Amino acid sequence: MMLTMETNARAVAVELLARWRHLHEPPLIPEHESAFWSNLSPRDRAFAFDLIHGIIRWRGTLDHIIRVLLRRSEDQLEPLVRAILQLGAYQLLMQGGAADYAVIDTSVNLARRCGAARAAGLVNAVLRHIQRLRVGAQPRQAPRPDAFALDARREMRLSKPIFPDPKTDFSAYLAAAASHPPELVAAMLAWLGPDLILPIMIADNCRPPIALRADRPDFSPPPDAGLRSHEEPGYFLAAAGWTSSVEALVQRGELCPQDSTAGLAVRELIGLLQDRSTERPVAVSAHADRSANLKILDLCAGLGTKTVQLARAFPTADITAADVAPEKLRRLSVCVRRLGLANVSVLPAAIIKSDTENHPDGERDRPFDIILVDAPCSNTGVLARRVQSRWRWPALNRAALFDQQRKLLQWAAGVLADRGWLVYSTCSIDPEENRSGVTAALLQDRKSSWRVLSDKVVLPTDTGDPAQRRDGGFVCILRRAG
Repeated sequence: MMLTMETNARAVAVELLARWRHLHEPPLIPEHESAFWSNLSPRDRAFAFDLIHGIIRWRGTLDHIIRVLLRRSEDQLEPLVRAILQLGAYQLLMQGGAADYAVIDTSVNLARRCGAARAAGLVNAVLRHIQRLRVGAQPRQAPRPDAFALDARREMRLSKPIFPDPKTDFSAYLAAAASHPPELVAAMLAWLGPDLILPIMIADNCRPPIALRADRPDFSPPPDAGLRSHEEPGYFLAAAGWTSSVEALVQRGELCPQDSTAGLAVRELIGLLQDRSTERPVAVSAHADRSANLKILDLCAGLGTKTVQLARAFPTADITAADVAPEKLRRLSVCVRRLGLANVSVLPAAIIKSDTENHPDGERDRPFDIILVDAPCSNTGVLARRVQSRWRWPALNRAALFDQQRKLLQWAAGVLADRGWLVYSTCSIDPEENRSGVTAALLQDRKSSWRVLSDKVVLPTDTGDPAQRRDGGFVCILRRAG
């Protein structure tokens, strides 16, 4: 069933979601610059993005409700019809703002205009049933089979119990009412226990604010930017969204998009270097710049958010940013030139690996004093932002991922100076990717002696106050003994 591109946000959202044929293979969301969005105004494009991200987050709950009402699997529906039902159910239950009649009427018309006219009656019937099922948003209480949490403070109450009873089958309740695949629910229960898991899943389902980092201590946001301070000093929230004022501040380098947890690795590093009781990777006098003489490698630099943070924090250090992805390196090089970061060199990771393999230790240039390995991971700490990751998780080859992370650390250790510092970070809350797996393997390596200087896990948090909102992640800083 083909869908003709419509110039409105709902139709574009349905077109993309109709491509989602297998649960563990969610569709890629085109970037803002893609021609996919060319028929939408900036306002409609933002609305379509919000719809798509929200429906992907909530798909487990939406499918469960549709399945109960239809009394058959949603997989038996044509993908286009299923996407239209998901869109209508999401707007009625989770999004709000639009009148019920408008949501139902728009969904029915979408079915007719997009080649699914025979399903228009089904769409109308199911959405009207959802309208009757919905009691409304109320203050959140303990988990119950006739409600699901909208956020930290509210739940959507239903007129009858349609979810598994959390008292008898908590895992099944979480999968259905908190929209996480059953396999991931089981894993998170093992990692976190029953008391922590629901608040984290609620945070996973909340739309995260646009968080921005200011590297200048004296930065003062202009009044027209619509910025609000985060509880973490130096971080701000774009309360009014991605406005032209925010865009201008980012382009000038006064702000950099980054959640406070993503910036923790560099902040921890700065704190340790400022601590005079901590043995440093190179000799620095008490009155010298803390970045003097440092040679720093950002091994998995990506688009360079942490590279920029390092360059501003250590302005006289020699910083190398490396990655295996050519397109990311190209965009990072453009960013480095635009921001005038004279102390940053951008190189393919293969060049560093080749230099390591072709030169014995005695002939190689002075190795790196500090290496940051922000490793590829499962994204379990940022499921609210990486909306497809929860559905990809059951099919993820975790053993291969752990092996890749260990090899990255071993590679970094091979170009780290004696008494150098190794900073390992992920945006995961899976212990196997963090302290009980990957870093534990490095600490058990008998060829080197390592000391842990810092070891922190941050769990995703959404209390309802955007100023306290944090993604999840892990940071470990280790020092090699000479």
